[in-house]
Amino acid sequence: MFEFRLNILSSLFLRVAFAVISLLTISFLSGVMQKTEFGEYNYYFSIYSLCLIPFTVGFSRFNVRFLASMEEGVRTLEAGVVFDAEIKIIGVMLTVSLLVLLFLYSYSPFSPVIMFFLMTIPFVAIKNVIVSLYRGMGHTFYGNFDGLLLFPLLFIIVLYFSHKVLSVELLAVYNAMVFLMISIGVALIFYVSKCFLFKLKGNTPVFRLNSKVLVSIALFTVIGALDVLNMHLDIAILGGMSTVSQVAEYKVSTTLKSVVLLPMQSFMLFIPFLFSKYCADNSAKELQKNIYYLTFLNVLMVFVFLVLYLFWGEYFIRLLFSDEYLQVKYIAMILIASVFISSLFGPAIELLIASGYEKLVFRLVCGVMLITVIGNVIVAAAYGALGVAFVSGLSMCLLSMLGCYAAFIKTKLNTSIFWFIFIAYRRYMC
Repeated sequence: MFEFRLNILSSLFLRVAFAVISLLTISFLSGVMQKTEFGEYNYYFSIYSLCLIPFTVGFSRFNVRFLASMEEGVRTLEAGVVFDAEIKIIGVMLTVSLLVLLFLYSYSPFSPVIMFFLMTIPFVAIKNVIVSLYRGMGHTFYGNFDGLLLFPLLFIIVLYFSHKVLSVELLAVYNAMVFLMISIGVALIFYVSKCFLFKLKGNTPVFRLNSKVLVSIALFTVIGALDVLNMHLDIAILGGMSTVSQVAEYKVSTTLKSVVLLPMQSFMLFIPFLFSKYCADNSAKELQKNIYYLTFLNVLMVFVFLVLYLFWGEYFIRLLFSDEYLQVKYIAMILIASVFISSLFGPAIELLIASGYEKLVFRLVCGVMLITVIGNVIVAAAYGALGVAFVSGLSMCLLSMLGCYAAFIKTKLNTSIFWFIFIAYRRYMC
């Protein structure tokens, strides 16, 4: 239990550090760039995030679930075998993507900003596979250190020393440069550890690259794609149907929301590993206890953030982003309130994924995303960032409630804080 809590604290530290640095970065950029430039950059970055989808999310979730179900003594061996197989898959995907890209480029040349981002995809894809292997082996801190601390820290340092000549194109170059440095560094470290550690084991690997594995990775990719679409498609729709100034305001609002989301994102990292671990030990009661523990901590921390924003939200916006962004107060309030409501239902979606119900999660996320896209298209032109925030917040709450119900039906495990309160009340009264 001590090790589990230590992992929670280290993960929470990384999430807090990421949220703080990200907040400072957005604050810094919104201050040194014009509002239209800031909105334009975030619009391009959202397009890049959508392009990155096929090369990241599916492998990451599969790796964590597969390795966590293995015995601790053979995880490093299995990680090496999985890595070799997934590099081959990524190589094929990149070749196909390059051919498609060359075909599209002949008809419609891309912006230089997008081209800078696209160059990093192979490196980022390999890096994300590597860090997910570390997470699957139980090394949560090392598996998140690069993305949650190292990248944002290096990025803001580069920005600080060059902010006087900053432009949208230069910002994209900096992003690509830091991505490349970290990706190459992580790959080299992994290669050395793979040579000196993974080959020490004499066991025969369990992992086999077959149709079942490919289907699982594909399903995880589609689920992850829908998650990323939910995060970035609203910005893309807003940029296409409204103005880049509205994109800038919405980006500031989502940055404030991400601070409130950090406890939930931290604690959800443990669900796939915990589920695989305790299911292998036939210890459902211990798993349920840990889920309650994580859900309670998450709700408590999100509530604190919500109260702070209710009383001092305007002050924080003025301090971090200037008076030009004061109108985002109500946009951010909608998003933060939706995070709080969502937190009441716990990490249900991650629990369903960890327990093997990817197809059910796909149907849930796909249905909610369809509602979100239709809603955003309807409200974006007329109500701008405020309307998009309302639709996105509503979708987040709906997905959490449906996921909580589905998780209880399928796994007999409850993720909701309401059931936790009911059990605590019954024990107290008895």
